[in-house]
Amino acid sequence: MTVMTCADLEAALAHVRAAGDARNGVVVVEFSARWCGGCRKFAAPYEKLIKELSTTSFCAVDVDRSPELVASFSVSELPLFVLFRESEVFDNLVGGKLTLLRQKIAAAAAGGRTKGGGQHMGGRAHRRIGGDDGL
Repeated sequence: MTVMTCADLEAALAHVRAAGDARNGVVVVEFSARWCGGCRKFAAPYEKLIKELSTTSFCAVDVDRSPELVASFSVSELPLFVLFRESEVFDNLVGGKLTLLRQKIAAAAAGGRTKGGGQHMGGRAHRRIGGDDGL
């Protein structure tokens, strides 16, 4: 299990590429803030989930410390979880919905889609990390 704080866009993308190759190909990037009540409330259940899913990599992004990354993903609500499968945005989830997050992670690991999908992220849903489009 890897949980790291990504200080900037390049560090986050490098982590996603490295973790995606080394594990099951799934990386969960959590966007949160210390001042966010929902983020604090979801912290304990999320920590348990991280411990359970040892083949999935996790990356935490503090929105106050990573404005470039926040802008790149058009983050407007917290907590936001962006799921990557083999360095490509697979799905996302806004809010601390543990069961739904678990389902989305399982679907990403299986290479499928969850019912209802995620919220579309400004055209980024099918962009590949490190591709020609700058991400």
